[in-house]
Amino acid sequence: MIGAIADTTIWLLDVPVDNGPVFLVLAVVGGLGTAAIHSATRRVRTRRLPGSIITNTTLVDGARPLLESARAREQLPRATPPAPRRLNLPRMLTGAMLVVLVFAGVLGILGTARVPVTDAYIRAHGAQASASVDDGWVTFTAANGRAYTLRLSAGSTDLALDAGAVAVRYLARHPQAYVITGEAP
Repeated sequence: MIGAIADTTIWLLDVPVDNGPVFLVLAVVGGLGTAAIHSATRRVRTRRLPGSIITNTTLVDGARPLLESARAREQLPRATPPAPRRLNLPRMLTGAMLVVLVFAGVLGILGTARVPVTDAYIRAHGAQASASVDDGWVTFTAANGRAYTLRLSAGSTDLALDAGAVAVRYLARHPQAYVITGEAP
């Protein structure tokens, strides 16, 4: 169970690392839009209705008796305490989305810089297979007998400069997460 969760987590981390520039642009553009929505959800919460009066929360202590005497003179009801704060679900969701986008942006930067974020886990826990590299594509057959042809990952381009036979290690549950380990035996 834990191995499946760890494999899936590494696979999910491997996607933005392998597609670094795409996720970097996605994080910047999506982050700006999400930040605008996030700030708009706060403004909706604090906007006053037309014709509203000053509430007790914005008064200094010396002005409260003046407000109470004005209310009594005009025969208005006494001020009620403000309602307890409720959870603002749209703001919480956009905040969580901002965290995810920032994390994807960081992984995109690491992928663009060719930092091997997931390679150590894949090398330690992956299954080995022989593969061929041809024109930017890696083709290998997994242990389940299914052949995979995947785009050469950004971190693997240094090892696979020439077309030919290479060895790969891949996650058995997610063969899309692979690492070229060197020349095939």
